[in-house]
Amino acid sequence: MGEILFAPFDLRLDRSVILQPDVLLIPPGEPGVEREAKYVSLAIEVLSLRSARHDRVKKRPVYQRHHVLEYWIIDADAETVERWTPDVSRPEIIAERLEWHPDGADHPFILDLAEFFARLVPGN
Repeated sequence: MGEILFAPFDLRLDRSVILQPDVLLIPPGEPGVEREAKYVSLAIEVLSLRSARHDRVKKRPVYQRHHVLEYWIIDADAETVERWTPDVSRPEIIAERLEWHPDGADHPFILDLAEFFARLVPGN
């Protein structure tokens, strides 16, 4: 499965760039203590009113430039996930079913977004 880290922690992308994603996944067998982009399978940010612009406009191109394999922006208000990969200019917007099958995984990770967001906001 690898190592899952939850904020706060530092992710060093180069000597001058350190970010703190909300969630980070480092694949199995990689030196998690390094916490460098070359070891990252997935970085996740959960939007808030304070972080939306920073996560989309500042952090996203940095993750892409440093070849983080996947960058997900979870927008609870829109009940969507923006999926970014290094070489795209527009995200995949996922509103129903998120499926992710990283290299080396036996089975994909599947998330029903309606169910996920309903658990986040009781009464939905």
